[in-house]
Amino acid sequence: MTAIPTFSAARERLIEAQRAESAALKGIQAAERAYQRAAAKARDADAALAKAQAGVVEVSGLERAARLLDVDPTVLRRRTRDVAASHDG
Repeated sequence: MTAIPTFSAARERLIEAQRAESAALKGIQAAERAYQRAAAKARDADAALAKAQAGVVEVSGLERAARLLDVDPTVLRRRTRDVAASHDG
C-alpha cells in the first residue's frame, strides 16, 4: 500500500522548489550583470580600435590604411566616419 503524502511533506517539497527557483533566478541576474559589463568593455574596446584605425587612415589615406590593416575599405570608411561623428556630436 502506498503511503499518502502528508501536508507537511508536500509543503517542504514546495518550499525546496521555491528555494531552487530563487537561486536559479539569482544566477540569471548575476550572469546578466556580467554580460552587460562585458558588452560595455567590448564597446569601449571597439571604439578605441576604430579611433586607432581612423588615425592610420588620417596618416596613410583610406586605401593604403585598408591594405595595411587588412580591412575592407568600405568598412574602414564607415568606421572612420563613425569616429568623426562621435567627436562632432
